[in-house]
Amino acid sequence: MQSKHNKCLNRQYCGAIAVPRLNGLKPALAIALLVAIMMPLLPPAEGAVNITLRSDTQVLVAGAENTIRFTVANTGNNTANEVVASASIGTSLTGGNLLMIVGGDGRYNLSTIGPGEESQFNMTVYVSPSAVGQIIQISFTISYRNESAVATTSVTRSVGFSVSNRDLGSATLVPRIVPGEINPGQNNTLTLAIDNVGKRGATNISVSLGYPGSSAGASQAGTSSILTALTTTPTGTVQGSSQFIIYDSSGRWIIDSIDANGTVEIPVTLYALPSTAGSVFLFPVQLSYTDGFTYVQETRYAGTRALPAPSEATSFSIQLSTQELVAGRVNSLEMRVKNVGAGQASGVVLGIGLSQTTSGSISIPSSSSSLALIGSDGTWVLGSMAPGEEKAVNLNVYVPASASGSITSLSTSLYYTDSLSRSRQETKQLGILVKGEVSLVVLETSTFPQNITLGKPFSVSVTMINIGSAPAKSAILSPSGNGGLRPTSSDRIFIGDIAVDVPSSFTLSMVGENITSGAYTLNLSYTYKDSLGQIQTSSLLVPLNLKVAEANNGSQQPSQPAYSAFLGTYWPYLVAVAVAIAAAAIYMKRRKRGSAQ
Repeated sequence: MQSKHNKCLNRQYCGAIAVPRLNGLKPALAIALLVAIMMPLLPPAEGAVNITLRSDTQVLVAGAENTIRFTVANTGNNTANEVVASASIGTSLTGGNLLMIVGGDGRYNLSTIGPGEESQFNMTVYVSPSAVGQIIQISFTISYRNESAVATTSVTRSVGFSVSNRDLGSATLVPRIVPGEINPGQNNTLTLAIDNVGKRGATNISVSLGYPGSSAGASQAGTSSILTALTTTPTGTVQGSSQFIIYDSSGRWIIDSIDANGTVEIPVTLYALPSTAGSVFLFPVQLSYTDGFTYVQETRYAGTRALPAPSEATSFSIQLSTQELVAGRVNSLEMRVKNVGAGQASGVVLGIGLSQTTSGSISIPSSSSSLALIGSDGTWVLGSMAPGEEKAVNLNVYVPASASGSITSLSTSLYYTDSLSRSRQETKQLGILVKGEVSLVVLETSTFPQNITLGKPFSVSVTMINIGSAPAKSAILSPSGNGGLRPTSSDRIFIGDIAVDVPSSFTLSMVGENITSGAYTLNLSYTYKDSLGQIQTSSLLVPLNLKVAEANNGSQQPSQPAYSAFLGTYWPYLVAVAVAIAAAAIYMKRRKRGSAQ
């Protein structure tokens, strides 16, 4: 008995057990009692149960119900009794509840599984659409009792699954907007088409039209919904501005069913603000439906494009009544502004810059410093202008004499809001030619002889001065007459350059017929080159005061010298004086002779 006790003490699991004293007991009874005490502490060297778990698939489909066949096998050499498998629906590897058990509580009674036997059961789970691409784990706690054990044993087994996209074998709804283009600034009659591209019919369909830049179905219920978007405009990106309005609808619709490969069309009246021009929008459409096997709730997008606005870069034309200004004086001219675009322009402001100025938010460009705007600050509010409408602005522009012969520009800017409610600006440069002024004034005239004789040529001397701002270069005079007063020749007279403020003269040969003494005016035409090298034509008025010699017997005779007229009038007296002088001389001579004898 002592040797058996020592042998027990040398075993792996008997070192910590106090063996009762067997004095007074029968040896067989002592051995039985010792075995009964030690059996629960010994490992199952043989007759153990080994539970395994496997599934018939490792791929689940998102957004659908998946039926999985699980197999529980006993690979041990003992029988597992009262086997119960309890599912534990966990999370994906990235967290979050992504599936649920359909049609049960996840507890399956498998009864008895003998050594080398299997037991199978089916479990249906719904996988969330958001689980696409993730790994999902399903765990089972399997409890059983083997034939030799009193207590129940529990083990945990897990199976991993990957999640893929839905198979088009089910119903699949896809939204689209027809037509794919909308017109900014007006109501658009569109069709929201829902196509079933799947292989099953869809029922109990709910459609919610959202707005770009937000989640679907967020529009307010009622008779209209405001849709906003992120839209690029000429001045930048406007966030959250009202871009669209749906009329006569809340943006939500209920549809009974759509057959496989079928389409349902929903009419929509959509107003797009002018600022949407040229932008692309994705409208979220929230869909929920079932195909008899699965329930789907998802958001898809329908795209549309707002047509670009017509180019209005040259929507205004600006013209001047004249583009030639005269140096040394104030020039009055008219500027005409015309809307040549296709749309209404409002809030039109015209700015004319003769120097760099800023008025509020309007910056007026700089023109040549040789010009000065008189009587205005350079801005005019023209208001609204319809297509084809023209408005005029009167300008008074002073040009100094020093600018004679120069070419300059007049800068203009137009600020307005176009038909698409966009702020626009146009800057134009108008060319200006500044020419000097030639102004000839007659100082004096004279004739030779002073008393002219009818029918005979006489000379007219003219002294003039240029009081303008530029010389008249290469001046050529064309003689002309006045009634019976005419030039003796039609040949033109070359005068040359006529400087400013320097007297110059020329001579004409004239002849008078059937004229009388008095004042006459000659209108002489002359051409010259101005300061810009352009050929100009002007006229010069030459005043004359003529004296015509009177003829005898009322007839016109040639004029005689003054001494001839004197002799003709006083010749008798002269003869008498001569006779008296001769008589006195004879008397004195005879008297001297008498005295001498």
